[in-house]
Amino acid sequence: MPAGLTFGIELEYLVPYIYTGESDPEPKETRAVDRAANPATGLDGFFNENSDVIDNIVFDRVRRTFQYAGLPAMKIVNLEPGELPTQWEADIDESLVETEEMEELYGTRFIPLEVRSPVLPVDRSGFRACRLAIDALVSKHRLFPTDTCGYHVHVGRGKTGFSLSILKNIAAFLWVFERQIGGLHPPNRHSNGYAQSMREKANIKRYVKDLGQGIREIYAATTARKLVYLVHATDDEYEPFESDDIFIRTMAYNFINTVIKDGKKTVEFRQFCSTSNSLDVKMCTSMRICIKIGRASCRERVWIK
Repeated sequence: MPAGLTFGIELEYLVPYIYTGESDPEPKETRAVDRAANPATGLDGFFNENSDVIDNIVFDRVRRTFQYAGLPAMKIVNLEPGELPTQWEADIDESLVETEEMEELYGTRFIPLEVRSPVLPVDRSGFRACRLAIDALVSKHRLFPTDTCGYHVHVGRGKTGFSLSILKNIAAFLWVFERQIGGLHPPNRHSNGYAQSMREKANIKRYVKDLGQGIREIYAATTARKLVYLVHATDDEYEPFESDDIFIRTMAYNFINTVIKDGKKTVEFRQFCSTSNSLDVKMCTSMRICIKIGRASCRERVWIK
C-alpha cells in the first residue's frame, strides 16, 4: 500500500421534521423525529431566521449522535490553509429534493443533510469509523436517501496530494473504463446533473471516438492544471484559464481539489448513490473500489504510451 494513502466520505440525506405539538406521521417509527418550536413565517417562507434554527436542530443532533458513538464531531467554521478536517461534520446541501411519497408524509418539511467524514487512513480503523458513523446515524435519525442524494468518496495522500504522474494514471484509467465503472451504478446516477460523464461533458470528449488519442492527450499534459482542464467541463466563455472558477464542479470524477487554492488535494468519486446501509459503505462496491483505483495509480509509471 502506498505510504500515506487517505480517504474520506460524504453522504447525503433528507431529514424530516415536524412542529412541536403535531402528531407524528409515522407513529410506529422507533427513531425520533426532529421537532421545531414554531413554523417559519414571513415573506421569505422557510428561508428566514427560524429556518436557520431548524437546520441547526438537525445538525447539532447528528453531531451528538457521532459523539455518543465515540467519534470526533463538531461544527467546523474555517480550516486554516493546508489543514485537514479531523471531525465528522453535518451541513446543508440544497441540491437534494424529496419525492412525492415523502411529501405525503411530511409535506415539504425536510432538511437536506450532508454528512462529511474527517480524513481517514486506508486501514481497518478508517473503514470501521465509517461503518460506526453510519450505523449510529441510521439507528437514531429518520433519513431518506432519494435519487438526488449522492455518496462521494475522496481519495488522496493527506496533505501531500498526488503527483502529476499519479493524477495522469487515475485520469487515464477513468477515461478508458468509465462505462464499466458506471455499470456499478443505477441508471438515475448516469443522468444526474451532479455526476456528469467525462466522455460526454469534459473537454476530452472530442476524443471519444479515439480513446487512444485521449490517453495520449492525458499523458501529454505538462501541468496538473492543464490535466484537470482536459478531464473537466469548463466555463471558457466567462472565466480565464488561471481562474479556479473556470472548472465546472459537477463531474462524476472530480479532480478540481488537486489544483484549486485551499483544495483538499483529493480525487473525488461522485457517482455512487447514498445509502442507509452501513455495509454498503464499507464493502468494495463503493469506497474500496475508489481506494483501489488510487492505490494502483500510485505506481509511478505510464500505463499506456
